[in-house]
Amino acid sequence: MKALAKGELEPGNISRNIFNQCLLCYACESICPSGVRTSKLWINAREYFAQELGAGFKGSVIRNAADWKRLNIALKAGKKVQDLLPGLHSKPDSFKPKISDTFLLDYLPDIVPAIGKKRLKVGYFVGCVSNFFLGNIGIAAVQTLSSLGCEVIIPKGQVCCGAPAFNNGEMDAARRLAKMNVEVFLKADVDVITSADATCGGSFVHEYNQLLELDAEYEKFSAKYRELNSLILELGLNGRLKDIPAKVTYHDSCHLRHTQGVKTAPRKILQSFREWISVRWKARNYAAASAVLIRYFTLKIRLVFRWKNWITPSTAAPKK
Repeated sequence: MKALAKGELEPGNISRNIFNQCLLCYACESICPSGVRTSKLWINAREYFAQELGAGFKGSVIRNAADWKRLNIALKAGKKVQDLLPGLHSKPDSFKPKISDTFLLDYLPDIVPAIGKKRLKVGYFVGCVSNFFLGNIGIAAVQTLSSLGCEVIIPKGQVCCGAPAFNNGEMDAARRLAKMNVEVFLKADVDVITSADATCGGSFVHEYNQLLELDAEYEKFSAKYRELNSLILELGLNGRLKDIPAKVTYHDSCHLRHTQGVKTAPRKILQSFREWISVRWKARNYAAASAVLIRYFTLKIRLVFRWKNWITPSTAAPKK
């Protein structure tokens, strides 16, 4: 990195790949005794290479995906192709998510009223994964908040959090998305902003802090953000969760644990299950990181298979 900065080393694909293969799980940053922000170094390097060598085809894909209307059109077209070729989406032991029949932002109303006495007005950020692929997660989150006395606002002007663009050095696109989300949620005039997506939440507290540093509007936005699991516990479950006869394996989300510092809240919620297994933390990452998914898909597949094989009874800690 120093050699590149001093001009002693010409930028090329070999040096570029060194920086691109970091998963940006923030594990090293969260435990660094000197407080070195390694992620900032890596992101700056990616931005440098994007400017010096060009972003190429994948950069064009990211920039187009940062256009919310184009992304919606592309995925609706992908849904039609998926219907014609059902083998394109998920099967056992495959990693190709099925595009939802109805996108979550189209399905959810603008406002979900609180059940019982209204306690908070909460702005809910859907996130791309939940919006386009796993809508049941967002529905469950909204229903839970509503049952705990929250009026849930789902602003339809929200867009991608910008993490894929940020993680690949496309700072202009990431900054544009960040500003759009800050504006739409502040306009909603909510008490709290939350999301079930740990990557999006991590972007709000980490990436936006870099993209919108010293931005007064972002400071207002940041002050309203609360991590979902922690917010649910603060509102008080009070025995509302059913005793579910199921065995659950829990693995810490990197962006939940490292960028948001949340570890205990999900585990406390999981106490409602009769039996659950918390995978012992060894700074493992299952490689859903957008940088790996977009640029190194074959590497992602190898890492996911390794992660799946690693979760065995001998490497898991049963609930105490």
